[in-house]
Amino acid sequence: ARFNIRTKWLVIVFLLKVGCGLAYGYLDLHTKYGGDSLNYFNDGCWMHEPIHEKPGEYFRMLTGINDTSLFIQERYVYYMTTWKANDFDYFFNDSRTIVRIHAFIRLFSFGSYGVHVLAFAFLSVIGLLLIYRVFRPCVRVQEGLLFFVLFMIPSSLIWFSSLLKEPLVIFGSALLFSASVRLAKEGFSARQLLLWLSAALLLAATRFFVLLCWLPALLVLAWLYRKPAQALLKIILIMATIVVAAATFDYFATD
Repeated sequence: ARFNIRTKWLVIVFLLKVGCGLAYGYLDLHTKYGGDSLNYFNDGCWMHEPIHEKPGEYFRMLTGINDTSLFIQERYVYYMTTWKANDFDYFFNDSRTIVRIHAFIRLFSFGSYGVHVLAFAFLSVIGLLLIYRVFRPCVRVQEGLLFFVLFMIPSSLIWFSSLLKEPLVIFGSALLFSASVRLAKEGFSARQLLLWLSAALLLAATRFFVLLCWLPALLVLAWLYRKPAQALLKIILIMATIVVAAATFDYFATD
């Protein structure tokens, strides 16, 4: 009732996402001899390896607290394909967060790729539902069309269902949108502020540049909720400020 979507359609979407996630993994295995989805999964399983004999090492890698010991670096980190931060990304784009999430899921997945796909598909569906709830009152299209665009287009079915960063990004972004709207409409709420900070932390630890992209829009949202007059002028002002700041940063970064 909260989302005005029939349960059977959510079940169908979830099953489609699980199927697409499994198919993506199969294609990664048989066409790329690996690929990011399998590399993240395998690195997470490898991080889980010391859980029985050296659980302290597992929890240090999982939390990132004191995980720089020579033993951990030589015994585990050395063999992780995706652990090292990228050298080619302009902004921080860390793969360690998704590896740690896989290592956590591995506690109850028994190393099954399919169980990890179920978890990521679930996060994706929750994220898309939150986006649907946020934007449904704002767009002048039929609810069925909005549902189709969010859930059924190929990009959503494939990229948001695979063992990649995209399900985490869509979940974090949706949580950020939802908490921002609630805070703007209803005022301060400790629960919504905690959700907002958790979403921002997830995005910052996964794809920092996505968080940077959302912040101007969220700033506009908060400003217009407080003072809705001259909306276009405020949008232009904030966008111009962001462009100038980005150009200044780029100038000094490349100087």
